[in-house]
Amino acid sequence: MNYRDFMACVGRSKKIWQDFKQDFDNSDLQTFLKHSYPVLCCPSGQCNLDASDHCSMAAWSPESFVPNQESAALIEHVRVLNHIRREFERRGSRDLEVKKELGAARDQLDNFDPSLLEFQEHRLEARFSYLNMSFIQQIKKSRFVDRERTWGSIASIRVVLRTD
Repeated sequence: MNYRDFMACVGRSKKIWQDFKQDFDNSDLQTFLKHSYPVLCCPSGQCNLDASDHCSMAAWSPESFVPNQESAALIEHVRVLNHIRREFERRGSRDLEVKKELGAARDQLDNFDPSLLEFQEHRLEARFSYLNMSFIQQIKKSRFVDRERTWGSIASIRVVLRTD
């Protein structure tokens, strides 16, 4: 999946998540859903839907990228930037050398072209802050739930949403 397609998937997923949360009349169930959150999942990792920009994904879910030279470069840039940020905090903001390094690292990321990235295929899933099996079973009946990927058994808490 290229960058443009991935960003379109993110946009659709955000809209679907909002519509999904408003799909229930039960106020207790709506309260339960307020404490849930959406994730984009691929076979080898996941990221919070609200942290699906390429820099956040490089830091928290590098498995979301198809391994190639561009994704490796981005992951390394983000790793270096985070290291310099920690050093900046440790030494203090008056250290001019670290301040210059931080600026240079930010410039590298600002100039990175995310359209060069390739992403794993992702699906939208719901995560719950606490378990309420009765509510999760009700949620699985939503028109937004992907019935092929969501197991209907009470033993399963996995809820995959349709993004098509």
